[in-house]
Amino acid sequence: MTTCTGSIWTGRVYDYCGSENITEYCGVFVSYGCLHVEGHSSNQAYVKTYALSCFKSSCKKCWYTWSAREANHGTHKIQTYEKITTTKYRKNPAKHIVVSVPKKYWDLDYKKLKKRARDIVKTNNIEAGCMIFHPYSLMEKPNGSFIDDIQEWYYSPHFHIIGFGWIDDNIVKDTYDETEWVIKNLGTRDSVYSTFLYQLSHCGINEKFHSVTWFGNLSNGNVAKYRIECKPLKDENPMMCPECMTSLRKLVVLDYQTLFHKPPDWSACKFEGYVNYFSIMMRYAPEKNSTRLPAHKLSLKYNDEGVLVPCK
Repeated sequence: MTTCTGSIWTGRVYDYCGSENITEYCGVFVSYGCLHVEGHSSNQAYVKTYALSCFKSSCKKCWYTWSAREANHGTHKIQTYEKITTTKYRKNPAKHIVVSVPKKYWDLDYKKLKKRARDIVKTNNIEAGCMIFHPYSLMEKPNGSFIDDIQEWYYSPHFHIIGFGWIDDNIVKDTYDETEWVIKNLGTRDSVYSTFLYQLSHCGINEKFHSVTWFGNLSNGNVAKYRIECKPLKDENPMMCPECMTSLRKLVVLDYQTLFHKPPDWSACKFEGYVNYFSIMMRYAPEKNSTRLPAHKLSLKYNDEGVLVPCK
């Protein structure tokens, strides 16, 4: 946790992504599969292995999966809105805009900062998009580069906006003259997803507010009512066998110490595909309320040194 104090900044506390400890399940690999090999053209078992995630932005292990999911959802909303608002005569590309808070407002809490920022955004004809809050900025070196060290960040609240609108330089100047809010139009980006991912990697985290919020025509309420096509789609059957269309079941892999050799590679990394089936090596996990004793199960996770070890 990082706390900034000073003559103006008093008592506001924000975390960075990945600043808290992980749970015992974060990063543990689990496998689901379909062992109905006679129904598969290759006579092999279909297996899907992935690492468990709490999807919390504050988790040291899972913050990246959180940011990737947020970036995926955000990219879908932005790209869909751009597509449906672009006409033959008028393009509407997404822009990256930075809105910096005047120093005289640094002592305001987040809700008041966000409200003022949205008013500024509306005044400058930014009709829709998302706001990502950054409480800190990097300290700049004399040669113009930046010091990439967490100790060299300083408090300077600002909002990164990925959104739509036509920025008028005259209105931007008038806004600064009247309010001291600074607006920088960074223009269109080569990759909306990469922009999301980078901005989320060092956004401000606080349990009392969302780091990413949507406004205007892309606010959650407006999307639900008027822009339903912008709502991120969910995978309809993410845990189905692609060949026989049966539900995947959790697998257990026999303890490698019992089998005297290392576990199969697919059980210890992200994997999806067909593998040779050996009943002595893998089987379905007992279902709930089953009277069967569970088989020796292999669960793996990375330790602090980055080495893959069995879970206790």
